[in-house]
Amino acid sequence: MSPHLDNPSPPSSNNTSASLVEVAGYILAATALSALISAPLLLGLLPEAATGLIVPIAQLTPLIVALIFFAALKKRPQHRLARLRDVLALRWASSTKAIIVGLGFLIVISALQALTALATGRTFAASNDIALAAIAVIPILLIQCVFALGEEFGWRGWLASRTTGWSFPKAAATQSIAWTLWHLPVVPLILSTATIEFALAYLVSIASWAPFFLALRLRSGSVWPAVVLHGGINSIRAFFLQSVFAFGEGINWWVEAAGVILWLAAAAWVMSKSFQLIPCASSQIVKE
Repeated sequence: MSPHLDNPSPPSSNNTSASLVEVAGYILAATALSALISAPLLLGLLPEAATGLIVPIAQLTPLIVALIFFAALKKRPQHRLARLRDVLALRWASSTKAIIVGLGFLIVISALQALTALATGRTFAASNDIALAAIAVIPILLIQCVFALGEEFGWRGWLASRTTGWSFPKAAATQSIAWTLWHLPVVPLILSTATIEFALAYLVSIASWAPFFLALRLRSGSVWPAVVLHGGINSIRAFFLQSVFAFGEGINWWVEAAGVILWLAAAAWVMSKSFQLIPCASSQIVKE
C-alpha cells in the first residue's frame, strides 16, 4: 500500500488516469524522438562541438511529445483533460516551500555522499579549484533549470498527471524506468569520454532520483520544485561529488549505493503522512 495524502479537493490535472498502453507509448515516443535528434552526433555526422546545441534540443522531447499527446487526447470525449497549464502542473502555489525542502534534501544527501567518499579513500582537489567551482554553482543551477524545463514538463508534468490515480510505488517505478530509458541514447556519448562503469552509475543515479522528484511534484501539486531540483542535481550535487575531489579517481560504488538508498528513503518519507514540511496539495489514490 502506498500512502494516501488527504486533501478534500486535490488539484488533479485530469479526471481519468492513463492506461499502461498510453504511458508506454508516451515513454517510447519521447525516447525515440530524443534518439532521432541525437543520431547525427551518435553517428559522427556532426562534430563533438555540436553537443552543446543538440543536447538542449533533445531535452525538449518529453515536452514536445506531451503536447502531441495532449492535442490528440483532447479531441476524444472520453479523455476529460483539464487545461494544458494544469496538466503540466504549472501552478506556483506551494512551490516555494517545496523548492526549499527539495534543495535541502539535495544538499544533505550530497554532503553525506561526499563524507562517504572521504571515508572510503577519495582525496580533495586543490583549494583554488574548489573555490572556483563554488563560485559557479549558482549560475550553473540557473542555467540548468532552464535546460530542465522540457524534461520536467514532460516527466513530472504530463506523465505525473496522467498517472495520478496510480499507487505511488507504481507511478514512481514508471518514472524511474521512463527517465532511465530516455537517457539511454546519450550513453554512447558518455562512453566516448568515460567508462562503462561510469555510464552504469549515471543510469542508476537517474533511476534513484525519479521517485523523489515525483514525490515533490505530488506533495506540492507543482512541477517547479522538480525543475529547480533538476538544476540542483547538475550543479550542487556535481559540486559536492565532483568538484571538491581530485579528478580521475573512478566510480566509488559505496558513494553511489549511499545515494540510491538515501534518495529512495527521502521519497518514501516525503510521501508519508508524517511529513509535514510541505502542505499537501495533491492526492494519490491507491489502486491495487
